[in-house]
Amino acid sequence: MLKLLIAAALLASASAATAAAPSCNGQFVGMRVSKLKPGGSMAGFAEAAKANQAWYAAKGFKDDKITVAPVYESTGGVDKPSVTKVATFHVYGTTPGWKRDAAWTAFVAKYNEQSSIESDVKLCLPKGTFR
Repeated sequence: MLKLLIAAALLASASAATAAAPSCNGQFVGMRVSKLKPGGSMAGFAEAAKANQAWYAAKGFKDDKITVAPVYESTGGVDKPSVTKVATFHVYGTTPGWKRDAAWTAFVAKYNEQSSIESDVKLCLPKGTFR
């Protein structure tokens, strides 16, 4: 399933521009694959994602959802969860105006302490893909 989403991401990334996607008649989704830094952890990354979700909720973005998912890597023909890579999906809802603030800077710093972004693509998926 993840391979299918990655393929869709690559196809869609050429037409996706910003978090406001007026031409998307489905669900606008941001997908990132991050690699843990030395000393970073999946637990620390999950804390950053939780702070990320809390920021959106506090700003009134009730339909925005941040989901963390394992990345699977093939080793010897067997797919196994990566110990160094993690994916995040941001399903965008209605986006009222907002400004970065101290809480934004804090959750971004948590992500940056734990990981670096390997890829960042925007998708327009069929409605109902993520609920």
